[in-house]
Amino acid sequence: MKIFFHIGAGKTGTSSIQRTLLNSDKGLQKAGVKYLGMMLENAPVKLFSWQKDSATEEFLKLEQLEAEKQVDEVLDKNIKFLEKDGVHTVVWSNEWFFGRHWGVLNPIKRLENAGHEVYVVGYVRRHDAWAKSAYGQWGVKHKTYKGNIVSFRDYIERRPVAFAEAFSPWAKFFGEKFVMRNFDHVGDVVMDFIGLLKVDKQAIDLARVNESPGNEELVLRAFFNDKQYDEVIPFSFERLFQTAHIDFKTDPVSWLNSLLPSEEDMKLVVESTKDDQEQVNTMLEERGQPRLNFQEKKINGFSINHNIAYSVLFQILERQAREINSLKNDVEILRERAGKTEG
Repeated sequence: MKIFFHIGAGKTGTSSIQRTLLNSDKGLQKAGVKYLGMMLENAPVKLFSWQKDSATEEFLKLEQLEAEKQVDEVLDKNIKFLEKDGVHTVVWSNEWFFGRHWGVLNPIKRLENAGHEVYVVGYVRRHDAWAKSAYGQWGVKHKTYKGNIVSFRDYIERRPVAFAEAFSPWAKFFGEKFVMRNFDHVGDVVMDFIGLLKVDKQAIDLARVNESPGNEELVLRAFFNDKQYDEVIPFSFERLFQTAHIDFKTDPVSWLNSLLPSEEDMKLVVESTKDDQEQVNTMLEERGQPRLNFQEKKINGFSINHNIAYSVLFQILERQAREINSLKNDVEILRERAGKTEG
């Protein structure tokens, strides 16, 4: 059995790799490959409560020897099951184990000692680019600390960027079977990882996850998270603002320009109405009127005055604030009446 254990690091396309593997489950299994998930939740044999994609923290609370024992048991039973099912390659991917090899390193090594062909895969990118991406993700979008939003410099001082110490145990234990990839060099990290599995690209349903938000969305998230003292998961913002119904990538000027007529569109109208033009011009001439002039007209691109747009939005917000305040007063009155009625 070939076993690929992908340990991240975070912010190197890990979520996109995981979602692609999950979406491609049927195609991969036809090719003899099985993705076991983040916490072996996609494995056919489930034995423990931590076998859920959201249960990494639960697993890390186990005593080390007990954790290793449980991982040994889950992997052993699943590999035997999958071998009978024609699977020759399994994949486990979880970036939590990038800096927390505790509990999994020895079980993975034991698989190699048992004769399986084991590869541990890690991606690394230049430190400054990683730091910027990490700050946007865990410093702003998913606030992982208490208090107001801190600056990039403060965030990096609290959480210095370091990769070597996390990679070293894996490199030491697995030698050349520790596959370390340069994220900045490989291009498409998802397809690079698929290439390591030697799977036909036709079997893959490509997915992109956790792409950095645009500046407009980032500002809104920063304002929202800054007002919350505790840690804030991205879903809190998404639930409040119903972001499933908001397109943060649409530029209204570009969008309307794509809808409004171009010079080419206008030429097409002129060309398609030549017969009608001639008849209309004849009627105009018979009545002493000049002919319609179809000299080419320049089409000015659509644009908006941002200051006027801001003014309109401010007026809408002010009106909504008054209405919300009025509704709050009405609710308080209804609560008082309900309390008196109960009394």
